[in-house]
Amino acid sequence: MAAEIRIGWIGLGNHSLKNLMPNLPAEARITAVCDRNPERIAEFFRTHAQAPAYCDFHEMAEKETLDAVFCVVSPAVHFEAGTFFARRGIPIFIEKTPCESLEQAECLLAAQRAGGSFPAIRKRCTASHSNIAKKNISSRPTA
Repeated sequence: MAAEIRIGWIGLGNHSLKNLMPNLPAEARITAVCDRNPERIAEFFRTHAQAPAYCDFHEMAEKETLDAVFCVVSPAVHFEAGTFFARRGIPIFIEKTPCESLEQAECLLAAQRAGGSFPAIRKRCTASHSNIAKKNISSRPTA
């Protein structure tokens, strides 16, 4: 079995809880969470194992040992957290828009290079696109 990957999670909204977290690989374990909304932290604890919870990702980084970070919030926080963790050499997954400007994107890239890590940035497809693709694939004749 692969070694455990200690994940810090920033942003506990529905997309995180319902779409991303359920698809983590078995060796990934969420060891700390961060959200500015205490109600979202409480919701996370209703369905997931207890983990240290923070309202500030800087404090989470200071107190926890993390192998990677998922950041699923606003572009402003994506940029701030992305550069913060990238400079420390910690890989970060950033959902949707990573930054608010080209200058911020260039700064994020420079932080990644300086820290020797990489940000993974993903823009999700809407369910309708996924359903259309699934329908097209399943309607193809088999050989």
